[in-house]
Amino acid sequence: MNGQGACIWCAPNAPKNPEEAKAAMLEHGFIVLVDFLGTGKPWLSQCVAAGHIVAPRYDNVTGRNGGCRFCKRYGPGDPHEAVADMRAAGFRPLEPFKNIASPWLSLCERCTKTSTPRLNNVRTRGECCKHCARYGLDPGAPARLYVLSHAEYAP
Repeated sequence: MNGQGACIWCAPNAPKNPEEAKAAMLEHGFIVLVDFLGTGKPWLSQCVAAGHIVAPRYDNVTGRNGGCRFCKRYGPGDPHEAVADMRAAGFRPLEPFKNIASPWLSLCERCTKTSTPRLNNVRTRGECCKHCARYGLDPGAPARLYVLSHAEYAP
């Protein structure tokens, strides 16, 4: 009556018990990691296809055929496409493809050092070699130190 909708057990798509909810999530590709909180609450889960840790809502997964947001955007990964994308970014994979989110031992063709970029980072950023990428912290470069003080809280 207050506009909050039905309770978690009476809502239209609500499971009758937490075990049914867990089974429904598994059918839709998720292994749940915490107890069921309700149909509209984020439910910490792991994507079966690629191992992503996500928090989809039960009602979105079952009612709207929702899936892993990472797999929807980037796909769980085709091994042939994955190798082609890594080669295009300048890496030679040294182990078989697992999924887009796992570190992938590869040889960087630019600096000839081994690195472990993730395929989803390679696809979004391009350069992901920790040795020769032009972003992030460069331990050999000069550094700056900023000192801040607060007028009220400084001694």
